[in-house]
Amino acid sequence: IRIFFPVMVFGWSVSTILVGFANSYESILWLRYLLGVWEAVNFPIGIMIIARVFPKSEQSLATGIFGSGAFIATLLAPKMVIFFSNNYDWRISFILAGALGIFWLIPWFLIYRRGPFNLPSTVKQQQIGNPLEVIKSPGTWIVACMGIGLIPCLYFSTQWLPTYFADVLNVSYDQRLGNYLLVIYLMLDIGLWVGGYLVLRLYRSGKSILNARKSVILMGYLLIMVVLAVPYLQSIMSIVIAFADFVFGIGMFLANQHAFKQDVVVNQVAAVAAIVGFIEMMFTAFVIKEIGMWSNAPGNYRFIFFMLSGFVTLAVIVVFLFVNTKWFKLTEENIQK
Repeated sequence: IRIFFPVMVFGWSVSTILVGFANSYESILWLRYLLGVWEAVNFPIGIMIIARVFPKSEQSLATGIFGSGAFIATLLAPKMVIFFSNNYDWRISFILAGALGIFWLIPWFLIYRRGPFNLPSTVKQQQIGNPLEVIKSPGTWIVACMGIGLIPCLYFSTQWLPTYFADVLNVSYDQRLGNYLLVIYLMLDIGLWVGGYLVLRLYRSGKSILNARKSVILMGYLLIMVVLAVPYLQSIMSIVIAFADFVFGIGMFLANQHAFKQDVVVNQVAAVAAIVGFIEMMFTAFVIKEIGMWSNAPGNYRFIFFMLSGFVTLAVIVVFLFVNTKWFKLTEENIQK
């Protein structure tokens, strides 16, 4: 991991920098495809490291913090891209982002000096497992169903909100739009932290980790449902607040969905995360493509919001019907180990 992970990050960084020097649509497209290959390992390896380092009671918070780091770019990108596009050149945004990835290698090698951090003894004894165990486990498919319901909402918020503000609300593509998006994406990051922290607090107050996660997911779900009110709101500020609630709820749910990936097959966390990630991203790619077609008419956003809310509702039903200690290693005995 100490060598493989930074190699992938270096490849991602170089691909991102090269986008800033690309001079044709085709070259940008292929570089973006290559970037996807490099970054594919980020979440599986990150979640695997968290599973090895943190006890079960802290994994929701740890994955929330980890996930929020991934969305810092989403938080900063709107203002940065708008600033460079309007004042200099859009290419600078890609060059700076890639350079940050290369600088990240320095703390990685300084901190991660030796193999896996503090592997639990139960994992040390079973580091090599059968990949078919992951595919056969009902837990893998349960977590994938959560992602199928949740991740389209996440990608709508990160990919389509600027378009919604510009096309439907007639907000100019300037720093005013950047400020709105900054507030919204900040709430996504905070939601990830709060979703993990609440699980820890509920566990320490006497709830089981399983029930604590379900309670937080339900709280997040209620906030996500606020998006249904957006088409009926009149002021820009009320719409910003509604979207902030929407992404805050996504963050609360997402922190715990990531944590559940660590409880399916404990010695193959990266494989679970990779398989689940592939399934949920394939479905999300289809949904986002369809949103692009439906969004041509402003009135269609009502249907889009209803559809996204329906996906999350199904995900929550899956959580409460099928997430249990039979398929997730969350018994008190597993937690103590």
